Amino acid sequence: MSATGKVLKHRPMTSKPARSGGGRFLHVPIIGHATVHLHDDLKQTLRSAVRQSSRLVLDLADLDEIDMTGLQLFLTARREAREAGGDLYLDNVPARHEMKIRLLGLADLLRAGETRAAA
Repeated sequence: MSATGKVLKHRPMTSKPARSGGGRFLHVPIIGHATVHLHDDLKQTLRSAVRQSSRLVLDLADLDEIDMTGLQLFLTARREAREAGGDLYLDNVPARHEMKIRLLGLADLLRAGETRAAA
């Protein structure tokens, strides 16, 4: 647990092969806070996930809070995944977080619907 008492957890799970590209998606639930206070934890989580698979789906159903630092780390992980020939999608985004993401012009991250059907 971090010094702030906030918790970030992940439980990576690989799905069945996807139709496009024939690869697997690594589903990574992000639970708790994706904020500046847990920057290092989230950074390690995302780096580990990208090393396991370049095709990622971050499940945000249990994400309590996100700030610009968390969103920046999602974008960095997406860039790294794309450089490795994959991509990163967000799934189960709570409405309050989806609004932030759309207002910031980051709606491209919200493409997990197409992935969910394939995964």
